[in-house]
Amino acid sequence: MAKRNEATRLPGPERRKQILDLARTEFLRCGLVRTRTRQIAESAGINEGTLYPTYFESKEALFEAAVLNPIRELVQELCGIAEAFGSRDPGRPGSKAHTARSFTSCRR
Repeated sequence: MAKRNEATRLPGPERRKQILDLARTEFLRCGLVRTRTRQIAESAGINEGTLYPTYFESKEALFEAAVLNPIRELVQELCGIAEAFGSRDPGRPGSKAHTARSFTSCRR
């Protein structure tokens, strides 16, 4: 049996960040369905029972915090940049309308 990594004592916010970083890597590598929270917890040096409910309510909540929220933040930032560089010409690359169409086409 593999020896479990010893957990380094981390303050709650640092442990949460560590879990999010490890989870993001696993979710992007394996997807939501194939990712095992036991593996994430072991990589963080904690028990899976500590992962829930101490840090996250569910696997889906962990996925949202690790993957979806950073994507939402990036899209908001990109929209803000596009708006700052936008023009009245909706067909011009960089305009808000052009950027909105680009994001819409990505979702299809």
